[in-house]
Amino acid sequence: MGYVVEFLHVTKTFPGVQALSDVTFGVLRGTVHCLVGENGAGKSTLIKILSGAYKMDSGEIMFEGKPVKIDSPHESQKHKINLIYQEQNLISQLTVRENITLGTESTKLGLIGKNEESRTTLESLNKLSLNVDVNGVVADLSVAEKQMVSIAKALHRDSKLIVMDEATSSLTVNEQYKLFEVIESLKNHGVTVIYISHNLDEVFQIGDSITVLRDGKHIGTFKINDVTKEEVIQMMVGRKLTDTYTRKPERETQCVLSLRNVTKKNQLHAVNFDLCAGEIVGVYGLVGSGRTELARVLFGADGFDDGEIILDGRSIMPKSPRRALSRGIALIPEDRRTHGIIGLLNVRSNISLSSSKAISSFGVVINKKDRQLAHRYVKELGIKTPSIEQQVQFLSGGNQQKVVISKVLSTNPKVLLMDEPTRGIDVGAKSEIFRIMRELSDTGVAIIMFSSELPEVLKMSDRILVMHDGAIVKELDPSTATQDQVLRYAIGENKERDDETKS
Repeated sequence: MGYVVEFLHVTKTFPGVQALSDVTFGVLRGTVHCLVGENGAGKSTLIKILSGAYKMDSGEIMFEGKPVKIDSPHESQKHKINLIYQEQNLISQLTVRENITLGTESTKLGLIGKNEESRTTLESLNKLSLNVDVNGVVADLSVAEKQMVSIAKALHRDSKLIVMDEATSSLTVNEQYKLFEVIESLKNHGVTVIYISHNLDEVFQIGDSITVLRDGKHIGTFKINDVTKEEVIQMMVGRKLTDTYTRKPERETQCVLSLRNVTKKNQLHAVNFDLCAGEIVGVYGLVGSGRTELARVLFGADGFDDGEIILDGRSIMPKSPRRALSRGIALIPEDRRTHGIIGLLNVRSNISLSSSKAISSFGVVINKKDRQLAHRYVKELGIKTPSIEQQVQFLSGGNQQKVVISKVLSTNPKVLLMDEPTRGIDVGAKSEIFRIMRELSDTGVAIIMFSSELPEVLKMSDRILVMHDGAIVKELDPSTATQDQVLRYAIGENKERDDETKS
């Protein structure tokens, strides 16, 4: 079979950070080779070296048995190596067709053949059963559709090696299954896939081999059948994780937040529930269930048409995020890069973004208070950074998420909305996020966790609210609920049975 690519003694250092240290392993042709490790383990750095975005300090890359010098993305693509990043590498203002064919345009007498491009674009989209307008602009697509367009772009380029970085993070269950079918088809046609994922269930479902990185070092490469998930986790984090959650005993608690028939046209339908101090309520639903729309209404990012939101016994109208924050409602957004952090600013400035009044006097930031606030949360949340002056864009995903949480916690919220709080972060960072949630809950902060990660919802919640088609269709006790039961309500199947029983 032979290796399609080999990394030999690859080393890369950034200021103050040893990103990769003497990494050596090979990827067999026509296989799915999974690359795992905690955020900051070196996965992205290694792949960016393969893509030509970074230059290694020392080492060598062999491609199809020959040494290659990949010093630009163009050079990488010449070898038919294509990457699909977790943050879609698309141009929002261009059409689907233009994005997919960008750099490979079909021309005749200097003119782009749009009909031919549309035909080949449709071929790539059809492989993924993706029904979108090839002449529609990418900005109008959903997050999941953008991800599928990125995958179609790689398929269009007749790749020999495709690298997929958290490719399913924004896909529905059905879209994930379709992607896995496409990966299997690619493998059968001799295409090699390097698959990067924090979801070890996926890794063990589709992988042939697995490489574990930790702290920039190669820990080991194995056939997938020769290791267990528990062994992989321990190699990734270098320790055993203790992430069991002991639910609080039932007790009378103060109702902090209540929703009464909250309705938003075509998005939310008569949503009702109560939230108590110190409670973690999991809101589970599939894409399109209204989960994120509910979070945005509660945070004042969107308005609602009817119903009532009651905070501490008083009816409120959170008309803007600023007003919601002033009343003690804070949001950790789903997309941390777009809505959570400012990558070019340092850790210190990001943490204090939402609490400028607390660290200012007459509109002037007091530097001592600013630094104290940043040092406090770096210590309390265990943010791994060379200093509080480090630009956030250079931190790992898990540490970026901790910066977002720090920014939100600095506002001292009564109600904390967490939208997909562990998306795109590793098992170690997830364990830390869960610890933070438990500690906040113990201090009386009321938490709503909006998530599509069902095992996390079952593990972390005191109660589960299941959403379908913009409505809460069922409240479940996580101590007795099963994944199958929750999923049936999420797709509307059990709701129909309940309605039949009532009638």
